[in-house]
Amino acid sequence: MIATAPNSRHTQVFSDCAADTLALLEDTNTGIRNLCADLYPSVFELGGLSAALQSYARLFGQRTGLKVEINCTPDQLRLPADTELALFRIAQEAFTNCAKHAQARHISLSLQLTSWPVHLTIADDGIGFDAAATHLPGENGLFAGQGLRHMSQTAEFLDGRFALESAPGQGTCIRIEIPNHSLGSW
Repeated sequence: MIATAPNSRHTQVFSDCAADTLALLEDTNTGIRNLCADLYPSVFELGGLSAALQSYARLFGQRTGLKVEINCTPDQLRLPADTELALFRIAQEAFTNCAKHAQARHISLSLQLTSWPVHLTIADDGIGFDAAATHLPGENGLFAGQGLRHMSQTAEFLDGRFALESAPGQGTCIRIEIPNHSLGSW
């Protein structure tokens, strides 16, 4: 900000600078609120994972202009909070990849919480890519893209399975399967 003498603070330049500063503060405040809501939506506490995903998908569609379809079964199973948050993060990453890379018009998310194992599927109608070419040699089948790697590792952390299907011109489908931790195996 430009320093001004006390007698010049009533000029139009000073007023414009003060208005710009106020607008910047308001934008920053809005950005911080949105970031906090994206990190842990308050709807988790009241409605669980299904409600959080539905709320996020609605806002994501409004922000990006993408058509987002959500099919979530009622939360008959309530997962541990860390598992719900991890699945939410996977969905966020998949949606972000769709918006940034896929050139998609439509995203669909399906979540099945009625029985074990829990299934989360995110698919888009975008340009797709050669999924076989994303594997890094010698790294236990991890994927080249940072977002894909993160989703795969998050599913693995939950003792789950991560599957990726994509081909040029065919869109992308990510499938996550999470076992019943109380049973010890699946």
